[in-house]
Amino acid sequence: MQEETELKLSFPFDQADRLKRHPIIRDLKSGRARTRRMMGTYFDTEDLFLKKRDLSLRVRESDNRHIQTVKRAGPASGGLFVRDEWEHEVPGATPNVLLIEDDGVRNSLAKLNGAKALRPIFETDIKRTAWDLTDGETTIELVLDIGEVRSPDGASEMICEAELELKSGDPKRIFDIALALNERIDCTVGH
Repeated sequence: MQEETELKLSFPFDQADRLKRHPIIRDLKSGRARTRRMMGTYFDTEDLFLKKRDLSLRVRESDNRHIQTVKRAGPASGGLFVRDEWEHEVPGATPNVLLIEDDGVRNSLAKLNGAKALRPIFETDIKRTAWDLTDGETTIELVLDIGEVRSPDGASEMICEAELELKSGDPKRIFDIALALNERIDCTVGH
């Protein structure tokens, strides 16, 4: 299990290029930007068993690999989320309930007929650009996600958001970088 500390920011599509050209990226980036396409499917039961337990289950395809991720919602403070996260590579787009590390959730899903009880809740199709920002002892990954969220009934919504995820160091630097971004981009804290 890993613990994820991140802040999500939403902003209008027409400001995505402003984010890419923001001076804080130029000043703090280490290495080159990485861009890739990611397709993901989020799963739950008909009665939203996982959501009621503050869990999410996703299988994401990227770079010809399928990664199953389970996240447990943790405390949020000022928009900063700290969550438990478990990731495992799986052979395809179907989740593997046996890889869920929370015994109670895994056993409960097994009683509901395991992966057969799960169904797609929504899908994402995202173009992600990521930069590593390093400032002293702190490294934060800044990602720009532009894409679409689709429900099984065909409804869709475009998304444009950034995530600041702490990789090492002081979590307060996430807020400093978010404030610097907000000076030039009309950001709102996402969820």
